Amino acid sequence: MKCDLVLSDEQIVELRKHFDTINSAKQSVIKCISQYYPSWLTEIEENAKTSFEDMARLPGSPELSFMGNPPSWLERRYDDNEYLWQMNRMNHWIWLIYEWAITKDEKYAEKVLEELKSWTQSVTIDDETFEKELSYFSTCTPLRALELGIRLYKTWPLIVEYMSDSKALSDDYLRLYANSVYKQACLIYKVSPQLWPKANHNHYVMELLGLLTTALYFPVFEESETWRQFAIKELERCAKTQLTQDGGQIEGCPMYHDGCMFWFGIPLVFAKQFNFEISQEYKDLFIKGLKYSLYSLRPTGESVPVGDSHAGQRAVITALYQIAIFKETSLLQAFLVYMPKAKILEIAKEFIWRFDNPEFVLNELINAKPQLPKVSTVFYNSVLSQAMIRSNWTTDALSFHMICKSPVQNNHAHIDLNTFDFTAYNKVIISDPGLFTYRECPERKYIKSTRAHSTITVDDKNQFEYIKSFGYGPQKEGKLLGVK
Repeated sequence: MKCDLVLSDEQIVELRKHFDTINSAKQSVIKCISQYYPSWLTEIEENAKTSFEDMARLPGSPELSFMGNPPSWLERRYDDNEYLWQMNRMNHWIWLIYEWAITKDEKYAEKVLEELKSWTQSVTIDDETFEKELSYFSTCTPLRALELGIRLYKTWPLIVEYMSDSKALSDDYLRLYANSVYKQACLIYKVSPQLWPKANHNHYVMELLGLLTTALYFPVFEESETWRQFAIKELERCAKTQLTQDGGQIEGCPMYHDGCMFWFGIPLVFAKQFNFEISQEYKDLFIKGLKYSLYSLRPTGESVPVGDSHAGQRAVITALYQIAIFKETSLLQAFLVYMPKAKILEIAKEFIWRFDNPEFVLNELINAKPQLPKVSTVFYNSVLSQAMIRSNWTTDALSFHMICKSPVQNNHAHIDLNTFDFTAYNKVIISDPGLFTYRECPERKYIKSTRAHSTITVDDKNQFEYIKSFGYGPQKEGKLLGVK
């Protein structure tokens, strides 16, 4: 096969030693969870039991779905592509692996490895896979490029980080695991640069993170150094392309901006852990991006749901990274004005597993005091064509967020030129509809339409044509000219 792998016994020994080093560094996270989040131990246990019974909450249904035993990896359910994609990201493994790391109950490790084996048997990666048309890797398949990336940066590395000392991880399972990781990384290296030649989409960032994580965690692979250098170079290019000089990721959706700050933060954590360099320009762009997370936060403590965004509190991610990487707390202090510390701690527990200094981050969070931001109350981003204005930085402020951008950067944007979101006296007065679903359905068509937004319509028509969930017709130029 063109991209197959055979590890020698010596390489297996070398790989286990490398895994042990990574695993040892993560033990401080287990300590932090026990110290700061004793109640979360119960939550992890309950979720692990649910996952062990092959149940998961997946797109298309508000109820828990039985995935199958083993999971039906190729099944598309509820007329929703996201069901198949999300199941193949193996997010339910997170709970199984965390529970093993805490209790050392081997049944959870065995469950993960049994599903790993089942997946490799169900999802074939062979010579024919590498010859498929490029478009195949954007379709409803477990091998969509985004799923390749998410598996390799998010869920599959947890086996290394928290489960590598399990007795269940035999040499045979380790070879199976390494071989599948290798094939998937080969696919990313071949396919993703062709899918995203302009480096202008958040998908490419996650796919590169999968390649970078593989290169760092599997140094025995002959291609690892090539992959590492390529991933860093392309992530640098993604940052230059996607993070604007005024702050703000080019898609113009606050939720995706905060997500991208999380993704762009991972290489900065890795750089400390594995001792490699990230350019100062990359760091400067990241720091500027922190500003957008603050400005796009309503005085109510929720992000403005522009485009495919939820009115959530994921902006907290950016404050955690500011602490972990730059040892700065200014963003955290600002967020404490708008949301209780208990809520920030609740969000932090999801991301603390990523940091190499979890105790420092949590101590800073626990000891931080609210402080009003000492920056302008007006923010204008000419690239995103967005303006954010508030009367002051208190929770009772009048806050106004307006956008006027076309052609759109990608189809996470809505047909919403001149729409605005308005908050006053700690109440949302006029809200953007935000993200309802990605599924192709009448509700998706309506939510993305002009008439669903707080803007002018002419003869009840869209400002440009809606074709499908992620497809629009031609668009004329639309932009904000400035802010006065």
